[in-house]
Amino acid sequence: MSNDLIIIGPDIRSGDEFKPLKEFNTHFPAYVFVLDIKQDNTIIKQGEFDYANFEHRKWLGKLTFWALSNGYSIETVAKKDVEPGMID
Repeated sequence: MSNDLIIIGPDIRSGDEFKPLKEFNTHFPAYVFVLDIKQDNTIIKQGEFDYANFEHRKWLGKLTFWALSNGYSIETVAKKDVEPGMID
């Protein structure tokens, strides 16, 4: 199996998403939700993290691997996009 990134649709590798985060981002608060896709997307875990922080992104990667390995789904959302009262 190749380690290459698989692009579906137009090649977007020239966009901001491929720039090193440290070039333009020093703080990016976000939420992560682990959803049980077999139980109507029930939230089984949730957390808050700083996407600009390398260690937090490593944690997110580990959480994602665990979730996908156990039949769950991951959803992330920027904290700035969450309306008051949407998250307990």
